[in-house]
Amino acid sequence: MQLYIIFILIFTAVFPAFADVTANGISDRDDRTVYLYTGDASVTDPFQLDAARFKPMPDRFSLGYTREPHWFKISFKSETDTPLKRFVSLEDGFMFDRVDFYQIRDGKLIKVTNDGVYVPAKVKEEYYHGAVSLLTAEGKGVTDIYVRAETKTPCLINLRIVDETAFNHYNKLRMFFLSLLTGSMLAIAFYNLFIFFSLRSKEYVYYFIYVISALIFMQAQTGFVVDMYGMYGDTRTNLFISVYLMSVFLLLFTQQVLETKKHLPMLHKIFNAVIVIDVLGILAALVLGMKETLFLQTPFVMLTSVVMAVLSVAAIIKRIHSAWYYFIAVGISIVTIFISSMMLMGRIEYTIFTRNAYFFGCVAEAVLLSWLLSYRINSLRSQTIAAQQELIDMKDRANKQLESLVYERTKELEVKNAELENLAVMDELTGLYNRRFLLATYDKKLKTCADEGKYLVFILLDVDFFKKYNDLYGHHKGDDALKKVSGILIHSFRRTSDHVFRIGGEEFVVLCTADTQEEASELGETLRRNIEAADIEHKEGVDGKLTCSVGVYAVNDAEVNFSTAYRIADQELYESKNGGRNMVSVFKG
Repeated sequence: MQLYIIFILIFTAVFPAFADVTANGISDRDDRTVYLYTGDASVTDPFQLDAARFKPMPDRFSLGYTREPHWFKISFKSETDTPLKRFVSLEDGFMFDRVDFYQIRDGKLIKVTNDGVYVPAKVKEEYYHGAVSLLTAEGKGVTDIYVRAETKTPCLINLRIVDETAFNHYNKLRMFFLSLLTGSMLAIAFYNLFIFFSLRSKEYVYYFIYVISALIFMQAQTGFVVDMYGMYGDTRTNLFISVYLMSVFLLLFTQQVLETKKHLPMLHKIFNAVIVIDVLGILAALVLGMKETLFLQTPFVMLTSVVMAVLSVAAIIKRIHSAWYYFIAVGISIVTIFISSMMLMGRIEYTIFTRNAYFFGCVAEAVLLSWLLSYRINSLRSQTIAAQQELIDMKDRANKQLESLVYERTKELEVKNAELENLAVMDELTGLYNRRFLLATYDKKLKTCADEGKYLVFILLDVDFFKKYNDLYGHHKGDDALKKVSGILIHSFRRTSDHVFRIGGEEFVVLCTADTQEEASELGETLRRNIEAADIEHKEGVDGKLTCSVGVYAVNDAEVNFSTAYRIADQELYESKNGGRNMVSVFKG
């Protein structure tokens, strides 16, 4: 379904480009100028028109709703002696009551052609859906084509002067895309109608009638009913009543899918009132005739648009299911309605886009609302599956309750065991690793360094005069001092390959890596300076501070076991103490 909808969007999106093909290089390259007559247009003889009252105009423009006839003039200039044949057409001529073409050359009337809704078919030049006249230009010179147009609908002027090849090419393309659109819209409508037969849900019927009404309206707006069904005059124009049908069934569809009676009771009542107004509009159209009906349609449509806009925002605020789909669909429709309304009233420029804005807005709205219905189906299916799954889950929960309890107890035991393991390798006071973990780690670290060609630096540190510190400040302060020294060690050795251990009392070990013995010596010296720089008071220490003595052994032999490494580092530590403490001694062997 999604691929099908994408297919529709692609073809309807490219239609304006094809529709405008003859205005951009195929054959619309003749020298001509279009004029609008600004004087009294009630005259019926082109020779009575004041030439000074014509003003230049673009090929496309809108004069809005008007009851008065209008005169136009196209001055067609031929630069060759070769006879030319051109089709002069009003693209929206199918909306005009009467269109008269007068071809004048050198002050002489050459040809008169009549067209329009109320002109008998036998007197028309039946070339296609718009008002058209065949122009023949003999030799060089200027041929003036005067056009007198009368309409009950908005006066839309879209002039074309094209050769026969381009004329036929355009008509084939136009019929192809209009036929494709008609078939696609019917497919969407009947697809949802078939879903209604399965689900018996009223919104699908409302949607079906809405899409069919929109399709009829678009066929009337594009002249398709003239081409395919031969409907002229009031029989054709009465199809514009479909606008009111669109409004009625779109409102009913909205009430159903958004459950306005339940979620938005006040707006639900307003919707009912607008539906009544639209029904009265249908009755008025049958009584008043098409001229008055078309004039009244714009405020009716705008009223419905405003109500739907307010509802879509309120639905989003209320977090109603699928409200965003509706909001986007209505938003596109309102924008295109506004553009089309302004163009029809002559307030904005007539272009291919403004002429067909509502046309494409209807298609986009129909597609989005179809998505909304599909989304509802998927949501209902998901809710059913979720309910079934909930029953299965309840059964599973009951069956697995004992298993869950066993699992939780097992996890608790694993956590406790992990805590015990941590306690076994962690120093309780400082949070550093203890001697047991040092013994387990040494061989692995040594092998890694040997593989990487680096030194394993074994740093043995002892806090100077720590017994005196305890005697002088108390064991509580002593514990605090050891914690501070531990923090300095951790801060000094933060690489992932560094490990710090407390192996007893005031004695610490650091295992780290270095590329050279000089780097190993510098690591020991950095550690000593950092502890001295902490400026921990020790009245009987070196220079009145708490300091440390350090022994460093850079191991580069994979055969050196822990006992040997410890013994050598301890010897260097002894040298530091004998040398006056607060020193670093490095093994040079």
